[in-house]
Amino acid sequence: IGVGSGRNRLRYLFQIVNIAILSEGGHPVLLFLDDLQWSDGFALDVVSDVVQTATYSEGDQTESSHNEFQAGGLFLIGTYRDNEVDASTLRQIQEMDNRAGNIKVTQLNIGALSRQDINMMLSFKLGMPIRYTKDLAVVILTKTRGNPMFVLSFLRSIISRDHLSYSMRSRSWEWDDWSLDLLSMAEDVAEFVAQGLGQLDKDVLVACQICACLGFQVDTPTLELMDIDQFVPDLIGASDSAVKEGILDKDGPTYSFSHDMLRESAYATIPVTERNALHKKIAESLLQEPAVADKTELCTLAVDQINICKYVDGILDPLERAIFAKLNLAAGKHAIKSSSYEQARGYFEAGISLLRENHWEKMYSLSLELYEMICVVSFMDGTLDDNVSTRLDEILSNAKSFEDTWKAKELELKMHASRGQYVKSTTKCLAVLSELGIHFPDDINLSIVANEVSETSSLLQDVTKDFLLNLPPMTDLSRLCAMKFMCILCNVTLFAKPMMCHLTSALILKEALLYGFFDEAVYGLANFSRALVHVTAEYSEANRIGLLAQSFLVGHKNEHALRARFPLLIHVSAGVLWEPGQSIPVHCMNGYQSGMIVGDIENAMMCGFLVCQSRLHTSSELKPLQGTCCNFIRQMVKHNQLGVMNSTLCIYATCAAVTGEKHDNSSGLGIKTLKELTTTANQTNNMFLLHHIYVNRMFVHYYFREYLQLLEIADAHKLLNEKRIMNFLRVFVVGMSSLSLARDTHQKQWREFGEQAVEIIVPLVNFSKHNFETKLLLLQAELHYLNGNLGEAEVAYENSIESSRKCKYKNDEAVAHELYGIFLVERNMFARGMVHLSTSISKYRDWGAELKVKELISFMEGLFTAKTTWNIKYKQIT
Repeated sequence: IGVGSGRNRLRYLFQIVNIAILSEGGHPVLLFLDDLQWSDGFALDVVSDVVQTATYSEGDQTESSHNEFQAGGLFLIGTYRDNEVDASTLRQIQEMDNRAGNIKVTQLNIGALSRQDINMMLSFKLGMPIRYTKDLAVVILTKTRGNPMFVLSFLRSIISRDHLSYSMRSRSWEWDDWSLDLLSMAEDVAEFVAQGLGQLDKDVLVACQICACLGFQVDTPTLELMDIDQFVPDLIGASDSAVKEGILDKDGPTYSFSHDMLRESAYATIPVTERNALHKKIAESLLQEPAVADKTELCTLAVDQINICKYVDGILDPLERAIFAKLNLAAGKHAIKSSSYEQARGYFEAGISLLRENHWEKMYSLSLELYEMICVVSFMDGTLDDNVSTRLDEILSNAKSFEDTWKAKELELKMHASRGQYVKSTTKCLAVLSELGIHFPDDINLSIVANEVSETSSLLQDVTKDFLLNLPPMTDLSRLCAMKFMCILCNVTLFAKPMMCHLTSALILKEALLYGFFDEAVYGLANFSRALVHVTAEYSEANRIGLLAQSFLVGHKNEHALRARFPLLIHVSAGVLWEPGQSIPVHCMNGYQSGMIVGDIENAMMCGFLVCQSRLHTSSELKPLQGTCCNFIRQMVKHNQLGVMNSTLCIYATCAAVTGEKHDNSSGLGIKTLKELTTTANQTNNMFLLHHIYVNRMFVHYYFREYLQLLEIADAHKLLNEKRIMNFLRVFVVGMSSLSLARDTHQKQWREFGEQAVEIIVPLVNFSKHNFETKLLLLQAELHYLNGNLGEAEVAYENSIESSRKCKYKNDEAVAHELYGIFLVERNMFARGMVHLSTSISKYRDWGAELKVKELISFMEGLFTAKTTWNIKYKQIT
């Protein structure tokens, strides 16, 4: 898939269509992909995405939508030749089978044509009984080994040589088995077809050779650029003759080879010693077009031709090398516009290879731009190897001004962040900002940040989208550069110093109001919405600012770039206050897709993590979620996004701790336990990872009613758990655990923690009844139970069950039934309690929490053991 294809847009389109098919039903769709053995890694990634999306969609189907899902569907067929597929491609194909999960996969091995197959075809096409054509079928099978392409080519060849001809006298087809048997055969199909091409008219053969050099297809305007003095007098006429020979097809102005083997064969007819010269002549002919560098297709064709022969000694003089280095730079930029990042990197690599030895002195501007662009595109497709660091160092050591280092320093910061070196990235970013005149206080505490956020909030009162758009644009280049680095600072401090992240978002908006509007201000708005939630608890204003930021998305020139950043800043934090939790994974998936489209790998992988995190806490089935985690972890490893990979491993480990199982697709991923991840987080000072580890450890303890261990974690890591996205969940589980311990120990401190949790959750229900009502009802039920208000406790338990059922939170419904069952058993209502505990088992099982199911069954057996009579009905239930 080459330039103009829009690789990631194609991937996005496949995912959109696939999700629409799977979620909306309607007519089934058949997708047929041929010759996968020749596909590149990207094409197979697209197919893998289709499989992954199908698995994701089916795993998330609710009971009500299952029948609708059955009405539509996707039937995917892929074919490949097992004798031509390389090991890496075969491994990718096999991995797709492994990722299919509950999608049915059927493998069919299709061999060569048999003698009977060939005989039936001959009988049908020649209009003769099969007993007359069986000897011819034997000869053809012997010569072609049953290869369908070979069979057709052989038949065309013997017809053109009159070895198979129609007799008007006998009114039937005639042939001589003995003479056919004497025909010499090539070792493979390509060589055989090449023998036939050798009999073509010279001009027709040259036309086929030129087309073969240019690719599988070429249009008429391109052929018209070929110099008639160097090629043939009438190249278009010769190409039309090739169409008549069946070698080329013509669709409007476009010529294409009838089969890929014909292109290979046409290219094989060019003498090896003349191929490089021919490629150079074609490139030179294409350069005759004015402003060729601005024309995507011609520019790409020209550099493709010259890059084939650029390493041949003496074929390019210094001036030509400079011309084609610039042309490779232009071709790379065209490739980026179409999201073909791997191809773009190839062009930039070729451009660098064409530079002189002393290019930093003689060709400074071209060198700087080529080196910057190859590093940029490496970030776009996540290929962050040692070469990127080496080239960034080379830019920084050869830059002639501070301004010329900006791009390299920006990429260097992102490189450190991708490796989880957030403190190092923060320190270097602050140093750059200091040179740009932006200074931060040495000691950033909650008081300073709260004052800054409150002051900025006051400035934004009644600010609308129209007001911001009518601000004069920021034009000072140094200040614009500073704003870009401040946005980077927001990203990296989110992991290492969250207070600085909130402070930076406030400062970005102040700069916009004082010195003019700029694109990064929209990102600042989104980040500030998060700050209002976690610093000053201004929930209504956070909602307004978040919606204001989102209003800039539609029609914005950088829509996808912004969408990739928004899930973390809005939907996963402030978004829980005004939209159903189950919609958050959808926003995160959209952000992931947008990030991949524009090559923002860093934020795309962050969105992938957020898909996993939000699904964990919004009642997605755990087993499919483990598979989703594995798929994103593989991508993070591939793109060297090690920091966020560890956070996703944390989600996987949490699922495994509740299911008690590993996923089939987890092999080779280096899966770690929560304890091992804690060591990693401490070694890298990754506060973001450490926070999620502790929250998820509390999450596991909560479901297994290990309340004392949960509160020990909460007490030891108070600072980590404050002002973070998952703070609401932490407040809830700490409150539930505290109320349970208060009931058991009668200690005042536990009662106070529980009452504080109720006070914090109460106002949140006003913003999102869907997300917080069940949790509030459970807290109130436990508090009523503690206070001895048993009737009110029973009502609250029953209401929490009904609320969780309506809002489709399986996990909360399971917990509500479990705690209500324990309440009833403890109040000597054993039979009713057993019914709710049994229902809880069913809900946990629907969720996929098999290890919890085993624990609860064991708990119930203990209750029955304490009774004098064994309940046969209970045995049947469990």
